[in-house]
Formats: sequence, C-alpha cells, structure tokens
Amino acid sequence: MQRILRSTAVEFNVLPNQLRSWWRLLGTAVIVLKNLISMVAHLDSVELYVTVAIKKGVVFDRNRSSGCPLQYQGIEDGIVRGVIRISVPWWCQAKNRSMNKATMEKLL
Repeated sequence: MQRILRSTAVEFNVLPNQLRSWWRLLGTAVIVLKNLISMVAHLDSVELYVTVAIKKGVVFDRNRSSGCPLQYQGIEDGIVRGVIRISVPWWCQAKNRSMNKATMEKLL
C-alpha cells in the first residue's frame, strides 16, 4: 500500500511542473503573436504567418520527455491553434474599436 501511495505522489509531483512549463510556452506564444500581429494583420494569410512565427519563436522541445511524440505534437498544435483562434479575432476587434473611436472623435 505504501509503495502505491509513493508512486502516486511522485506522479502528482511531476504533473504540476509539466503543466507549469506548458503554461510558460502558452504565454511565450501569446507574446510572439502580440509582437507580430500589427505587422501582418493586413495580409491575407495572417494565420499562416503567425503559425510559422510561433513555431519558430517558441521552443517546444523542452517539454518533450520519453512520452509519445504524437501526443506532444498534438499539444503543440493545439497551443498554436488556440492562440491564433482566440487572439487574432480579439486583436482585430480591439483595433476596429480603437479606430472607430478615433474616427468618431475626429468627427465631433
């Protein structure tokens, strides 16, 4: 019984560290997008440019351990896809709001 509890405790101790590093990668991906979006927002293939920039700018290799590489690839793709699908429309809405506000202030 003690052996089972010890192995379970070890597994739970490993999980938070891995999650913490995935959160760091997510934050780095958001920073890469934030630095790049104003330069590529007017282009037709914004998602492609941002995807390439995130995959080049974020070092995902640190989080790979002895697990299945396909699982890690799925997590990496999910992080990139999630950041793009949430952040790009949000940025465009915020930019449109600020431009509309500036236009309204000029008119008044």
